[in-house]
Amino acid sequence: MKNLVFNMSIKWRNIIAFLAILILFAQSTEMNATASSRTGTENWEILQHQLSRNRQFIAFEIISRYELPGDEAPMNGQYRTIIKKVLSEGEQLRELSEKTREGDVGVKMGAMNFGIADRFANHPEELFPTATSVDLVGREQRDGEDYIILKIRTLFSKKGNFPLTAKIWILEKNSHPVRVEGVIENVSLPGVKNISFTVKYDDDENGRSFPSEITISYPINIFFHHGKIFFQHTLSSWRNVVQRSQL
Repeated sequence: MKNLVFNMSIKWRNIIAFLAILILFAQSTEMNATASSRTGTENWEILQHQLSRNRQFIAFEIISRYELPGDEAPMNGQYRTIIKKVLSEGEQLRELSEKTREGDVGVKMGAMNFGIADRFANHPEELFPTATSVDLVGREQRDGEDYIILKIRTLFSKKGNFPLTAKIWILEKNSHPVRVEGVIENVSLPGVKNISFTVKYDDDENGRSFPSEITISYPINIFFHHGKIFFQHTLSSWRNVVQRSQL
């Protein structure tokens, strides 16, 4: 009798273990189906929620590398800016920390970037405030990971309201942003029509997604001179400005 009960208990343990595996598989399948069936707008809202975790954080350091048109050859250099002071209104004062020999040229030309790098460094809590349209345009698998690709249209309003179109690669398993490729159209710069930019995101140890690298490039044609402007900005030293002000 004891052997019978023992054998039955073993059987039930096997059955329960088998059922647990089935439940886990069903839950996993349901999660994947839900992620795959979300609309573009739903994925956009989840993305914005993930980025909202970055509220009150700013990048205290930006290293900027550039290539600018020159008379005989392109000019290359880099400069580094850091936060000098955080104002009560929430704005940040950045100051030049170090530069290469041609750094002054890069700093002056940095104004032609429409403040894109500063915007992401100062406001990582959102990609863009609003989106006039959001579409799920595809999926991609790379390095064993599945990505959702969104295409959004909005307005870039740093120095006006210019049409902006961007594609966003989002990691399907956790809805974290990975990469953005966008174009700001019909800008009001002499000799410049469109500005292309990219934003790379990396997660920190707490699961927050911060912009880590931004590139900005555009051709320029002015006074019979042709060339290309390129900037690469590396953002780092993310700090909570509220906690820092309370120290």
